[in-house]
Amino acid sequence: MRQIEMLTNSQQDQEKSKSVLYQEVIAQQNKQAAQALKAYWQRIGQWNVKPSKQKQYEKVQTIRSLLES
Repeated sequence: MRQIEMLTNSQQDQEKSKSVLYQEVIAQQNKQAAQALKAYWQRIGQWNVKPSKQKQYEKVQTIRSLLES
């Protein structure tokens, strides 16, 4: 979770949030980390994405369902 909170708006951090960190959050089913990832994605404009951005859209839906479970 600390790694997510330390992310910047750089392209490198954005990619990291969508790959390595996303995978860790899902593997651990960690709701606090999922909430932190949601907040980060909202900050960088990657939360409310259109279904046409298929990969990111699916990741957002997965995080949403984890937070609602």
